[in-house]
Amino acid sequence: MRGQSDGTIAPRQFLRGTELSETGHGIGLAATVMVAIIAAVDSHPRGAVLVLLTGVVVHAYPMMIQRILRYRIIGARPEPSRSEENGSAAGTGHLDVSHN
Repeated sequence: MRGQSDGTIAPRQFLRGTELSETGHGIGLAATVMVAIIAAVDSHPRGAVLVLLTGVVVHAYPMMIQRILRYRIIGARPEPSRSEENGSAAGTGHLDVSHN
């Protein structure tokens, strides 16, 4: 699903896929919490607990996995800072000042 035409996966696409997956599971977890609240208010505490436990397993656990994957990928390949992208000498102790 996240692959390129040659069968490989680009790191940026993979990172974006993990973000989208985490967002989807976050929305699902929010909906699950709402259902659990409705069940609790409607005097069904066991049902509320069961719905909440199911939601944690089905949504919170995959969210955690997506964050761990993203941390491992970003930790291994840090993105360049804006100053490095612009070619300035930031972080080297030199000022990028032009004299006229």
